[in-house]
This record gives sequence, C-alpha cells and structure tokens, in this order.
Amino acid sequence: MSSLRIRFFRLASKLLIRRRYWGKPRDLALRARRVFGSPPPYSWLRSFGVTVSKTGGEDPAGEWIVPHAKAEHVILYRHGGGYVSGSPSTHRPITAALARLTPATVFAPA
Repeated sequence: MSSLRIRFFRLASKLLIRRRYWGKPRDLALRARRVFGSPPPYSWLRSFGVTVSKTGGEDPAGEWIVPHAKAEHVILYRHGGGYVSGSPSTHRPITAALARLTPATVFAPA
C-alpha cells in the first residue's frame, strides 16, 4: 500500500501535469510557467548585481544578463524544459548568478 504522500503526489500530478488536452500550445506554455516558475516576491533578489535587457523583433528573442563588473566573455545559457515549461525569467536566478560569479555576459534565449 502506498503512503499518503505518494497518493497526494499522484493526485496533484494528474490535476496539474498529466491531462489529455491542455489547450493551445501558447496556453500550455503560460500555464507551465505559472505552475513551475519562481514566486513573484523572489523576483527582486534574482536580478541583484546585474542588468537585464530583453530582446525581440529582429534580434533573437531572449534576455541579456550583464553583470555590473566588467565582462569580457559571453555565455549562452540554454534552459531545459523543451522551451515550454521554462523561460529566461524563470531561470534568471541561475543566469544572474553565472553573470555575477564568472563575470561574463549571459544570453538566455526564449
């Protein structure tokens, strides 16, 4: 017999993750980012010590994370999740830490 925690996790995964139809791909991406993303109060801390500039239009869509220290190198950070369940903003704690600690400019495509 499975434990109460396991039964709760299975039920939660059926309700939040495993569904037969999620809707349009855009709706799926927005829902996954809302469910699996970092909480909004945490957003002020994740960009500490860096400048974030979003790109779009003719440039590749994504974010440039530039540290306040002088950066001579560039890191291309490709987040996981099949570009459905993540975004540059959900992975900003990692990319901002990379930019601060290396110091290098980081590009995270959308």
